[in-house]
Amino acid sequence: MNYIDSFQCYLQEEGKRNRTIEEYVAAVLALEKWVFERTGENFNPDFLTSRDLHEWVSFMQTVEKLAPATINKRVAAIKVYWSYLIQAGYSILNPTIKVKRKRISPLAQAPRWLSRLEQDKFLHQIHKEKNAWKKSRNLAIVQIMLQAGLRISEVVSLDIEDIDLKRRIISVSKAFYSDYETRNTLSYKKLLKFYRTHRLFSSLLKTLFLPKFSRCQSTVTNYSSIGRARKLRNNT
Repeated sequence: MNYIDSFQCYLQEEGKRNRTIEEYVAAVLALEKWVFERTGENFNPDFLTSRDLHEWVSFMQTVEKLAPATINKRVAAIKVYWSYLIQAGYSILNPTIKVKRKRISPLAQAPRWLSRLEQDKFLHQIHKEKNAWKKSRNLAIVQIMLQAGLRISEVVSLDIEDIDLKRRIISVSKAFYSDYETRNTLSYKKLLKFYRTHRLFSSLLKTLFLPKFSRCQSTVTNYSSIGRARKLRNNT
């Protein structure tokens, strides 16, 4: 029998996000497809064993060559599916108990970053925006992501109170990465230093620190003037 529809309803009642529901259903359908191609019979949860599931995991590794993280997501989804089947009375045994998730090394979990060329291309596209306000906004968003390594969801979740002008930092609290909790802070001084060096943060500084931007620019100018004066004095 096909329990996909009722499984979807169950996940909705559990408050799962639509994206999560889609991933869980896709995992179950992938397993059903593998069973049919392997046996020529329709999927029946009562006839599936732990050995079958281990072979499916091996198939995903060696034939489909899926990433360990993807395999783990599918295994997690199948475990939830069987928990539902047992809870609903559609199955008695749970073959997923002995199926373990693959251990992923920290190196494999490390996020991929954009190369300097990719960053330049990205910023170049933003500078094409003719609307000055939109361009400043987009630069602020993108530079925060590039310089602080924030995710899209973390940037979207930023509130006014997260920008501390007195301490000159932007805080992102309770940002979860895999199995640990971290706290990212974007230093205002680092922004200013980057601005002095590369002149890419003008719009970002104006957008995030507008009240203090004029003072910062004058400070940079004063520093430059002092530096030139010292150089001239030393030469003489």
